[in-house]
Amino acid sequence: MLFTAWGVAGIIGPRIGGVLFDKYKNYQAAFYTAAVLAGVALFCELMARRPEVPSYARSAVKASGRARSSTSSAVLD
Repeated sequence: MLFTAWGVAGIIGPRIGGVLFDKYKNYQAAFYTAAVLAGVALFCELMARRPEVPSYARSAVKASGRARSSTSSAVLD
């Protein structure tokens, strides 16, 4: 998903900058637009939460953890 967003930004970003340059005859509006979009991206990143592990996957991890600990303790003995 990250690379998709990066690719879309690489295609759309220069077009937005070009349109703003054509309209205002300088890149100041394009830089401000890029700064605002970067701020929005930072806000979204800070608000994102790690998804919870489903209960069935949690029990599978615990079961595999027990198997590893018993195997490793047998190797150490």
